[in-house]
Amino acid sequence: MKTIGDKEASLESRWLQAKTLYRNDDKSGALFLYKSLIKDGEFAAYTEIANIYEQPSGGGVEQDFNKAREWYKKAIDIANDVYGCIGLARISYYGKGGDRDFDQAFEYYSMVEDKQIPVVNLMLGRMYGLGQGAVKDYNKSKNYYRKAVSSGNVIALKELGLLELELKNYWRGTYYWCSAVLKIIFLVFRNRYDPRLRSQ
Repeated sequence: MKTIGDKEASLESRWLQAKTLYRNDDKSGALFLYKSLIKDGEFAAYTEIANIYEQPSGGGVEQDFNKAREWYKKAIDIANDVYGCIGLARISYYGKGGDRDFDQAFEYYSMVEDKQIPVVNLMLGRMYGLGQGAVKDYNKSKNYYRKAVSSGNVIALKELGLLELELKNYWRGTYYWCSAVLKIIFLVFRNRYDPRLRSQ
């Protein structure tokens, strides 16, 4: 008779196996395992499935932004998943598989702004600074950039520097921008996938 501990070990094992398959470019195998995890109540797998469809074709899975949207939406509706919101916001912002929709992107990023996720603060700073999906507001833009910077996001520091330069705060803008560029170079040499380098 299987115990709760056995079930948890099996779920953890399938999560690890799915991640390994994905890293080894067997997206169809990863997709199969993530779908099996959903059947066992592991709703975080919705976002993983959406992410697979959002990525370029390969590993036995064709890129399909409509399916990515559908799975991100399920992640939000069924699991109230933060990363489902971020995924839908990203697809809307960049117009993946359709037209760019800044209003929708802003709506989804705003839904999770209280979670203090650096990329969300970065994107809200960008959208307020450029007037994309929101009324242009440089003070709000700076505030969101600073929140992202305080969480370690160096792309937000670079964009804050560019905004300060645009506002003719030359010394502060140059300082932020130069600091960011040096940090970016350092991080890229150490690990180009460092989460502090996330720009979307």
